[in-house]
Parts: sequence; C-alpha cells; structure tokens
Amino acid sequence: MAEIAHEHEVQISRPFRLVGGPGGFAALVALVVWGLMLSGVPSWWPAFAGGTASLLVPAALLLAVTCTGAGFVHVLRTHEPAIQHTHARYGLLGALTVGVFGLVAVLSHLGAPTLVTPLPAAAIMVSLFLNQRIALAAVLAWGLLLQALPAQGADVLIIGSLGSWAALHALRRVRERWDVGRAGFRVAAVMAVSTLLMMLLRGRGLDDAGLSAVHAALSGPMAVVLAVGVLPYLEKLSGIVTPFTLLELANPAQPLLRTLLLKAPGTYHHSILVGNLGEAAAEAVGADPLLVRVGAYYHDVGKTKRPYFFIENQQGMPNQHDQISPRLSALVITAHVREGIELAREHRLPEQVAAFIPTHHGCSLVSYFFHQAKEAEGGEEVLEEHFRYPGPRPTTKETAIVMLADGVEATCRTLTRPSPEQIEATIRRIVQKRVDEGELSEAPLTLAEIEVIIGVFNRILQGLYHQRIEYPDQLLEREERARREDRRRLGGSTRA
Repeated sequence: MAEIAHEHEVQISRPFRLVGGPGGFAALVALVVWGLMLSGVPSWWPAFAGGTASLLVPAALLLAVTCTGAGFVHVLRTHEPAIQHTHARYGLLGALTVGVFGLVAVLSHLGAPTLVTPLPAAAIMVSLFLNQRIALAAVLAWGLLLQALPAQGADVLIIGSLGSWAALHALRRVRERWDVGRAGFRVAAVMAVSTLLMMLLRGRGLDDAGLSAVHAALSGPMAVVLAVGVLPYLEKLSGIVTPFTLLELANPAQPLLRTLLLKAPGTYHHSILVGNLGEAAAEAVGADPLLVRVGAYYHDVGKTKRPYFFIENQQGMPNQHDQISPRLSALVITAHVREGIELAREHRLPEQVAAFIPTHHGCSLVSYFFHQAKEAEGGEEVLEEHFRYPGPRPTTKETAIVMLADGVEATCRTLTRPSPEQIEATIRRIVQKRVDEGELSEAPLTLAEIEVIIGVFNRILQGLYHQRIEYPDQLLEREERARREDRRRLGGSTRA
C-alpha cells in the first residue's frame, strides 16, 4: 500500500511536489512576493534609485518576507505535524500564496478598490483542503505580507481577516456545496458592516463609508466564485480530497458501493454501522468525521470478491470454511485487503480513502484459524506470520478509529441477548487488545482520546443492541420453545 500511495502521489501531485517541503515553500513565498513588489514600481522606489540605499529596500523586503514565511512554516511544523507527511500540502500553500499576491497585483493594475481582497477566498480553499487552524495562520501571514505592498494598508489586514474568519466559522461543518455560498454571504455581511463602522468612527461621511462598505462586500461573491471555480483544478493537482469529493464518494449510487450492496449485503450493512460509530467518535476527539465515515464505507470492499467466505454474508448458508484447511481459510480472509486495494486502484479512490483498506486490520492475527491450524498440524510447524494481515498499522486518528469501530461492531453483533455491562466489557476488551498488540502504536491517539472513543462506542451500541421488552406473544413463543426443548431432552434420556 505504501508503494501504491507513493505512486499515486507522484502521478497526481507532481506539480506541487516541485515546490514541496518547508524550505521550498518559504523560498517560493519570498521570491514571488519580492518580485511582485518590485515589479509594481512602488511610488517610494525612485527615492532610492541610483544610490547605495537602493539595496536596502529590496533587502529589507526580502528579509521581512522570509521571516514571515519561516515563522509560518515553524507554526505548521509545531502545531500541525501531520502536514509534513506529504509535500503536496506545502505545494498547495505555495500555489495559493502565488494566487493571492498575483490576484492582488492584477486588481491593483485594474484600479479595483483595495478592500476587494482575495483573502477570504484563499482562506476558504485552505480550510477545505487542509483545516481551519492552518487557514487562520495562513490568513494572518498573508495579511502581514500584504502590508509591504504600497497600495495595501492596515484596513486590508483588519477587514480581510474579519471576512476570512467569518468564512471559516461558516465552514465548520461542510455537508454540501451551498455551504460555500453561505460562507460568501457571511463574508460580504461581516466585511461590509466592519468597513462601515470603521469609516464612520474615522469621521468619514455616510456616503463615503457606504461606498467603501459596498466595495468590501464584493469580496464575498468573489470568494465563492474563486473557491468553487478553482477547487476542482487544485484538487486534481494536489491529490488532496475535499469534503465535496468525500460527499460524492458517500453516495450509495457510487459503483463500488453499489457492488458491495449487491454482492455482499451483510458487509455493506456492517460498513454503514462502522461509519456511524466512527463518525461520532471522530467528532468527539477532533478528527475528520466525514473522512472517517467515507473510509468506513470502503474499508471492506475487497470482500466483494469472495463474499460468502465472510460470516455476515452467509445468512444461513453452510460455512464455506468447513470445506477447506485453516491455512487456506486464513489466506482467503487476509486476501480481502489486497483485493480491496486493487479495487481502490481500479475505481481511482483517493489515497486518503484507500488508506483505510489495509489499515483497518493492521498487522493483527487471524487468531481463530491460527489456533485451528495449531490443533490440526501441531504447534511447532505453525508460524504466526502466516496468519497475520499484511498491514500497515494506522498512522492517523481517522484510520485508527475505523480499526477500533470495525472490531467492536463485528464482535458486539455476535452477542446473544447482550446486557449493558456485557456490551461495555466487550468494547473495552477489543480496544485493549488492539492497544496491547501495538496496533495503535503509530496512531496519534492519546489514552484520554481512546477513553472518549470507548464512551462513544458504548453509548451508540447500547442503543443498537440493548435488550428489548418482550411482548406477550413473544413470551409465549419463547416459553413454548423451552417446553419443546425440555420434552426433547427428557425423551432422549428415557431412550438412553
């Protein structure tokens, strides 16, 4: 899977890998912004031309830009270590930086008001591609860098930042494309009101302040047009999925999900339940709930190749494993991971979604068939590595949550007339087993977060598998079955 992921990243995000990494990102920001400032022929440049002081201005600008870019990279590496897993993320930020300053230069050349700023649009895109914390840091860095441009002032930093923060607040939960449209309305409203108040407090007339507010409000629709228009191209170039792609993949009409439903309905139902469990747990620990839900939908697609070898699809049929050896059974069971990866490649699933397929079992042992093989062949000749999944283990919160939800749901479904205590004990046993086996050793989950996940699983599964009140006809039917069983046992003992 690592080779597949690497190949996918090279093919999809090669343009952004050219500027990937912290150093490349900082250098790109510094050179592009410095070039834009010098090419703009600022009004203060002639005062320095021809003298030794002429070197001080570009040197100071370059130093300011480099320090801001380096500070931004330091914040990312300190508070967002996951961004270092792929250079495409740095490349994306570099490309958006070029876009922000390039668009500012174009708008300035066209004589547009300075309060018409692309900052909210860029904030929306960073939020959709990465997360809101990175978007907040990026808006602050871009706003500070814009102050070095002669046509930009403090108003752009203040008003643009307020509009960007309004957009990010509107995009806390993205469920449809119209959410971006609502964010644009909030940007327009916040920037217009902020500009109007600021101008009135400075003693400007109502007509002048109102015109400036209208100019600032134009940033709202511009943010929507830019974000929706540029989003598909950036998604293809970077290889990073957005919530909109995930929503499309969650549609039951998707060919792969349709195949799963028709060929392995039991697995499909299990995947839906795992998605519900995982989504709730992800929300509780600050992971990406939509990615978890979609990853859970696809984590078992490999079972469509041999659906009847998995108990949830047998539905009263004879157990297929009774006809083959434990070793062959283990090969069939573990093969659904490899076959799932092949299906993910065939259907061009994004890397972030395909990652759930090999990690939902990690390197765990197929213990049932391992012990069967030991009994049949003798313990000395049976090696554990022949009965383990190929891995890798989960490396993100999202994949770790799906691993836990998968094991917990499958085990609790086998309980007969479970009590609340039995459900909670089963959940804790499965989770503790994963921890003891080291399956979560590479995932960034803390013990406190694991405890929260256990609580969420327990709350949901209690509602799914709780003991229901038996109606009179059900009680009579159960009592009749018990009497027939008693008569059968008594008859057998008499004949004996």
